[in-house]
Amino acid sequence: MEQYIFQLGAFAAERDITLTPFAQMLMVLPVMEAVGDDREFDIEIAIKSAYDLIAEMSGDGPVRRNSQDVIEAFYKRFCKIPPFCRGG
Repeated sequence: MEQYIFQLGAFAAERDITLTPFAQMLMVLPVMEAVGDDREFDIEIAIKSAYDLIAEMSGDGPVRRNSQDVIEAFYKRFCKIPPFCRGG
């Protein structure tokens, strides 16, 4: 889990994005829940998906992203962000 959180921050910094605390929470909660489940979970796939979501939220120059921006990125990338999509 720590690796995911570290990578999330690194990806945001690469794209010159500042995530609000609630935006960070929205990106971490599904991973925390999946890690807590008794099913198999590949953190590397989650890290790749975090990279894709951060890329979706990037802009020209420094930007600050909030929870609404994360929800919009989830919407735009849904079923392209494994391991969370189950079909479709």
